[in-house]
Amino acid sequence: MNLGNTAVIANLAYLTPFVSLILTHFVLGEKITVFSVLGLVLIVTGIIIQMIVNKKWRHQRYDIYGDV
Repeated sequence: MNLGNTAVIANLAYLTPFVSLILTHFVLGEKITVFSVLGLVLIVTGIIIQMIVNKKWRHQRYDIYGDV
């Protein structure tokens, strides 16, 4: 069963914070406050840090073990 490219689908998860903030604003009428934006910035910063760390880890693993 081929459901699609998992890398593309996994990258869609990074859009979740933005989409949920916009949807709650327009659908539920929730105000976008400074705290909402700060929370979004923290989430995005965490995602960026995770991507950088994983990239470095994969690079080091490739250097140690070769083509794994």
